[in-house]
Amino acid sequence: MIESTFDDILYGKLKMHQPLHGPRISVDTILLSWFAKLKNDDNVIELGTASGAVALILAKRWPHVPVIRAIDIQEDLIKMAKENAAINGLSDRVVFEVGDIRKIHALYPTQSFDVVVVNPPYNDISGSRISPKRNLAISRQGIACTLEDVIKASFYLLKDKGRLY
Repeated sequence: MIESTFDDILYGKLKMHQPLHGPRISVDTILLSWFAKLKNDDNVIELGTASGAVALILAKRWPHVPVIRAIDIQEDLIKMAKENAAINGLSDRVVFEVGDIRKIHALYPTQSFDVVVVNPPYNDISGSRISPKRNLAISRQGIACTLEDVIKASFYLLKDKGRLY
């Protein structure tokens, strides 16, 4: 079990558990959530969801989007994300699944989403010191996927004229 904090996000509009020593909600999370524009009939997926903040904020912002899917390779974070969805009354609209974006073809058919949202790992492992905290190293330093993997998965998932945020 991951040691976590329980926090109010967006002035209490969202309540979330997040890892004490792992990927936490940051300015990047909020900016990405507010930058993405959704339509009512969009099929939406978030890649690398961690504790689910982006997907949950999107569900709050766009109540007419019926389902938002989100995947992460870390089972303990997906469990936390599911708990966060339940706490916020969004379990029926946000579906969290364990999944490896490097094997996305085994999870979803090609061109099955209108929108892909992702905050990819941004540190190249060859040019930075790897965090001793595994959850952080996976989410920030590309030890479980590279930016190229994210782009390939997004290209595979997006419909023609789909949008990548």
